[in-house]
Amino acid sequence: MPLGHLHIDDLKLAPEQEWSDAETAWRFVRLQQGIAYWLEPPRPRALAEGELLIIAPGARALVRASQLSEVVMQGFSFSPDCLYGFFTVTERQVFANASAPVQFLPSTHPVTQRFAEIAARREPERPLGERVEL
Repeated sequence: MPLGHLHIDDLKLAPEQEWSDAETAWRFVRLQQGIAYWLEPPRPRALAEGELLIIAPGARALVRASQLSEVVMQGFSFSPDCLYGFFTVTERQVFANASAPVQFLPSTHPVTQRFAEIAARREPERPLGERVEL
């Protein structure tokens, strides 16, 4: 299931189910609940509840739910090309020159906490405000 551009989607995985994605946009995915595993490079690893994954464009994402429980994730995609005039040349180069295929931010990281706040207070009548915050 691809993620919406600057729109938070809920992803629910049954036990042993996988979510896979290889979008050409940045993906921000937060493990809200459950036990899950990242199965792609740089190395497979367990994910902690509340952890945020920032996945670079073109990098393959593969997350598998444990055999024991359902997994709930929240995520959105972000394509800087859609907001080309908003960023300076230097800011566009930061996106273009990103080297890590994925970054793992703990639940205590300010970016992760901000994502959780925005996701917790989602309201259907304010989609523009939500996209601006994301």
